[in-house]
Amino acid sequence: MTAAERLRYIINELKETPNSFAKSVGLSQSSSIYNILNQKAPLTRKMAQRIIATYQNININWLLYGEGEIFNWQNNQAATLNEPANIYEKKYIVADKNERIIKLLEGMIEEQKKVIEDYRQIIKNLEKCLEEFQKREAGDIEIEHKANTS
Repeated sequence: MTAAERLRYIINELKETPNSFAKSVGLSQSSSIYNILNQKAPLTRKMAQRIIATYQNININWLLYGEGEIFNWQNNQAATLNEPANIYEKKYIVADKNERIIKLLEGMIEEQKKVIEDYRQIIKNLEKCLEEFQKREAGDIEIEHKANTS
């Protein structure tokens, strides 16, 4: 298997196109990848290192020379071909960010619960005031009624 075939194998396993693969490894143009695939240019160590920087679980010796296993399993037994090495960092960053958002929202919920409780107390106080007012009004009406009937 040539270096071009090995690169094509990786791109296919990733379910990528040469264009999307080029972008995933930080290339602004895909011509370098196409040149390697079409054997117009060799797969250089520099290009292999660029690929390995993104997909650290790929064995650079396999990529360049066809030697050894495709994967560097000792780096991360759980790694798979289609997971860039930095995906683990991204997962932790997102998880940390989500955790902070959740804590913030929980704090806001607690504050809103306090506000709601305050409003409930205000409503109870207003109901008591209304009840007292209604009793006074009823008492005044009775007094007036008695005064008018006497």
